[in-house]
Order: sequence, then C-alpha cells, then structure tokens
Amino acid sequence: MYAVIRTGGKQYRVEAGQQLRVEKLPGAAGDRVEFPEVLMIGGNGDVAVGAPMVANAKVVGEIIEQGRSRKVTAFKYKNKTRYKRKLGHRQQQTVLAITEIQGPDGTAATYELRHPVAVVEPADADVSDVDVSAETPAPTDETPTDESAAEAASDDGAAEKAATKRAPATKKAAAKKAPAAKNAPAAKKAAAKKAPAAKKAAAKKAPAAKKAAAKKAPAAKKAAKKTGADKDGAD
Repeated sequence: MYAVIRTGGKQYRVEAGQQLRVEKLPGAAGDRVEFPEVLMIGGNGDVAVGAPMVANAKVVGEIIEQGRSRKVTAFKYKNKTRYKRKLGHRQQQTVLAITEIQGPDGTAATYELRHPVAVVEPADADVSDVDVSAETPAPTDETPTDESAAEAASDDGAAEKAATKRAPATKKAAAKKAPAAKNAPAAKKAAAKKAPAAKKAAAKKAPAAKKAAAKKAPAAKKAAKKTGADKDGAD
C-alpha cells in the first residue's frame, strides 16, 4: 500500500516503513507527525485519487532527527564589471519514517519503528550474600605431578631458546666493534704521511736560516772594518 502526500511544497510517494527527508517540520526526535494532504492512495489493485485531496485518508510518520542538507554554493559573476558574489546555504530538513497509511475505506498499513532498547543495570547486590570461597579456592600444598614436571621442562626449553636467540645479538655487537680495529692501519698510514710532511717543512726552514746567517756575516765584517779604521785614525 502506498500514498502520495504533499508537504513543504513538494509531493512524495511513500510506503509504510519508508524513511525520507522533507522540509523542516516542527517537533523533536520521536514526535508523531500527521500528513492530512493525501493526494492519492493505491495498492492491491485499488487506486483512490483525490480532488484535490482523498477524503478520510491520512498518513502518519515519526520524526527520527532534525538536521540540515548538504551545502549548496551560489556564485554570481558579471564580465568586465568586477562583480562577483559567492555564498553557501544548507537547507534545514527533517528525517522521518512513515508508520501508518490509512485509506478512505478503512484499510490501513502500519509499521512499528524499532527504537534502541535502553540497557537497565540491575540493582547493587548485597556483598554479604556472595560466596567468595566458591569463586577462589584456597591454596593447597600438594606434591608436584607429572603435568607440573612437564610444564617445568617446557619452561627450561623456552629458556634455552631465549639464550640461543641472544647469541646472534652478541655476534652482531662484536661485528660492529670489529671495524674499529680495522681502522687502526688507516691511522698508522695517516701518521706515516704526516711525518714526511714535517721533514719537508723542517728542510725548507733550514736553507732559509742559512741564508739569513750568510746575510748577517758580511754585515758583521763591514762593522768590524769600520771599527778598525776608526782606531787607526785615532792613532
């Protein structure tokens, strides 16, 4: 059974149990909404068309939620006039479910909307009535059985596996330290290269010192000759 209703300036074809979005209606979630403007009712081969409404017919729904539709962007632009306008709009709407369709001849189609059932927690029980001994048995001193021995053996096997896993880790650490030992010959080579450089620098400095001494020697001789000539003149 279906019906054609009018709400918010639009027409909708609805059936019992159908959910649809319409223009915003007053009310909150869970409120009952009735649509008196029924334009047509059909189903089971019988069709009743209103003029303009079907008499003694109605459609009932229940509001699920109040919200807004998707954003619509409007943009206006005029060429060579530096005019443009942009704005957005979200139309308010109501989501509802059709719960009943009633025809003019008394026939009706209903649908029961299922709501989530609230979980009701039981009242606090009396702690004194709870038997704690039944939940936690007392420890007993018993000799180890074959099962406990098997568990101990499995624990030993797990320890051996852990030790074998640690061994590769120690090998990797030793391999990381090995490159440091390999770098020792490189350090010796660097020191050997530096030694000839120091010798060359010393060799370069030695001729310079000899040249300076050679230049100073004639100057000293000239000074000695002058002092001798002065003495002769004095005599």
